[in-house]
Parts: sequence; C-alpha cells; structure tokens
Amino acid sequence: RTGIPLVVDYRDPWTNAPFYPERPRFARRLDERLERTCLERAHAVVTVNRTMQEDLLTRHPELKPAKFHYIPNGFDGADFEGLVPVRSRRWTLAHTGSLQASRTPGALLDALRHWYREEEGLAEEVRIRFLGRLDAQLETTLREPPISRLIELEGYRPHLESVQALVD
Repeated sequence: RTGIPLVVDYRDPWTNAPFYPERPRFARRLDERLERTCLERAHAVVTVNRTMQEDLLTRHPELKPAKFHYIPNGFDGADFEGLVPVRSRRWTLAHTGSLQASRTPGALLDALRHWYREEEGLAEEVRIRFLGRLDAQLETTLREPPISRLIELEGYRPHLESVQALVD
C-alpha cells in the first residue's frame, strides 16, 4: 500500500517454530495463511540460517529462491566495549535468553547430575547461570537437588547485564 518494498526478517520461525503455542485449528490455519501472504508479498526474505530458509521453500514451493537471503546471527562488538570481567573463584557457564519446553538442556542436566555424584565439593567449584525466561517445568527441574546447588536462576535481565554475564 505504501509502495515501500517489504522485507520479511525471520530471526525465529513463525508457524513452524518448536515453541509455537497450541492453538485451535482455525487459528493455526489463519497464522499459516498470514505467513504465506507475507512471504508472497515480500520483496525479500531474510533468514538467520539455511535450515529455516529450506523449510520455508519446501513448505512454499511457489516462492522464488532468489528472494531469500541468508544473514547469520552475529554480535555487536560494541556491546562488549568497556566491560571488565568479574572473576569468580568458581568456573561459570552462563546461558542468556529464553528456554522453552522444547529446548531444554536435558543432556547438560544429566551430565551435571552425574558429575555432582562423582565429584565431592563440585558446588564450590562450578556454577551454571540462567539469565532469561524459562519454561515453568524446566525451572522446577533446575530447583531440584542436587543440581540446584550448582545453578543460579536469575530471570530476565536487561541486555547489558546479560552481556556482562557472558564475560564474567
């Protein structure tokens, strides 16, 4: 309507996302139709990975591959300028961002449970920080002993605090 070319930028999948909420069938069809319409009208479509691009082209074979462009996620080095690591006496692993029910770190948690049983005093040497929104069931699991002794649940944090956690 405006004459300005539409560029659709897929940072995450829309209707084919593993975290797509359960919806009534009519609502899902409406979302799928909206997605198809946006893709058809787009002058260009940007995806952050080739898997997402291939999925969209497979589900919408009428679209021309030439309108798709791949720009991987990256980082802005300026976000890290001036940050000074705060050294901890414990080895730290930090996760920043959301974890939905379909993206739980099951293998990591299994490894932590095993490591905790094998290594006396591990809680004094290791910490795992989660900054961001967590699925309710995952949060319950992370609060269960013995791994809860290794884990810090810090909730959603502003961008600068999340970036600081990555350098600490």
